Amino acid sequence: MTNVTAQHGTRAIIDGRRCYFGTVAGYATENRESALEAVQRARRHGHDLQWINLACTVICGDEGYYERDRAEWSDALVLSVGDTVWIDGEFFTIHPAPNRNFALRAKG
Repeated sequence: MTNVTAQHGTRAIIDGRRCYFGTVAGYATENRESALEAVQRARRHGHDLQWINLACTVICGDEGYYERDRAEWSDALVLSVGDTVWIDGEFFTIHPAPNRNFALRAKG
């Protein structure tokens, strides 16, 4: 079991799948919106404040693309289901989710 720190946009390879961590506050900041207002709105609507996105895959004819892609992901966190992540001041455990996705659950 691994304990790591992540933030919005952190790359991770979870059980062999490329992923990004996302947060409401990080997304708002990235888009020059108020993080506080975004978090309050998300809470009002019952939305998760932190999540995991799977990275997309492309097929490319550019010979250098795959080399650049490997280099970009070379520093990604390597994690597994059951590992613990510290994000936005809270501990979460990575769990499997439907359709081969992953979910974050707050550690109680």
